[in-house]
Amino acid sequence: MKNLNELIEKLDKLEGASELPPRDFSDPPKELLREESNRHDINLLYFQSYEQDIKERNTYASRIFTLITGWLAIILFIVVFQGIRSFPFTNNPFVLTDTVMITLITTTTANIAAYFLVVTKYLFPNHRK
Repeated sequence: MKNLNELIEKLDKLEGASELPPRDFSDPPKELLREESNRHDINLLYFQSYEQDIKERNTYASRIFTLITGWLAIILFIVVFQGIRSFPFTNNPFVLTDTVMITLITTTTANIAAYFLVVTKYLFPNHRK
């Protein structure tokens, strides 16, 4: 700071501005301190927001995985029951028409893909512009 004050004094003398009070840069003005404090608070809030986003992403990513895995397991059981034409360990028949099976598999696949895509895009947005 000493070199900066000396340089400013020399510049003031060269410009003929010696009537101005000397500038002191050792203690920054309160406005600068307040502004720096506000910037620090804003950065802290952004950091906390990102930290919360990461926690939520982890939570919801595992929930999405569990939901989709369960959904596919149920469809797999339906297809298996349709293949063996009965419920295991019972004599009850399980028969669905081909149209119902095709509709079930098609709509399930479309729903899972759309749900996964929408939730994933929300949880992991593309920040590049």
